[in-house]
Amino acid sequence: MMRGHALRYLGWQVWDRTGPRVLVMWLIASVICLPLHFAAAQNPQPPAQIQSMAQQLHFQLAILAVVVLFHGIVGEDRQKGYYRFYLAKPVSPLHFYGQSALLALLAMLTFTTGFLVMFSLAVAPAWEWRLLVSSLSLGLLIGGMIFFISTLSMLDWMWMTAVVIAASYLRNRFPRDDSTLGRVLHAVLPPNHLVDERVLTVEQWAWIGGWGLGLFALGLLVLRFRPLGED
Repeated sequence: MMRGHALRYLGWQVWDRTGPRVLVMWLIASVICLPLHFAAAQNPQPPAQIQSMAQQLHFQLAILAVVVLFHGIVGEDRQKGYYRFYLAKPVSPLHFYGQSALLALLAMLTFTTGFLVMFSLAVAPAWEWRLLVSSLSLGLLIGGMIFFISTLSMLDWMWMTAVVIAASYLRNRFPRDDSTLGRVLHAVLPPNHLVDERVLTVEQWAWIGGWGLGLFALGLLVLRFRPLGED
């Protein structure tokens, strides 16, 4: 029943939140691709260089996209009181915000698809569909992290950045092959070192998916037991 009511908000969530944020990211990508278009016309690059350029640009924009799409997904509504309007009708917060998070995850793939079309038409053909792997892993891991933190704080992207920096530092400071501590840290830290990969093994997908889905589940658990009106 409550899930059905959440589906009634689907079109509105796309129109009001997810859609405009994807459009903003496409606009940013188009502004960057414009000078690259003229540069590529004057000085054509070999295909390998084009693929590398597309990959690097996409990853930088995808990091921004995951923050834009997931930031404030719960925390902003809690702080500004928007949830009073959203949940005025009989709808479960878990279904409403879970649906919003799922839309943000799908929007990551939508952004990447649009980026590839834009880059290939404006700069040079670079139909590197494996970039969808990086986009999905970013959405699962980083998006899941932001979603969970957003149920607790408005500073979700800042705390996410702190966690990622700390995990990267510890993983580099204590390599897995050098010590028992390194192996323990490698096992317990989030696998943020994999989010720029275009090909992942089944084990790596399970690692990223386990973390991502676990963080989403923790966020929903917070929503279940912490009232939205509580600061």
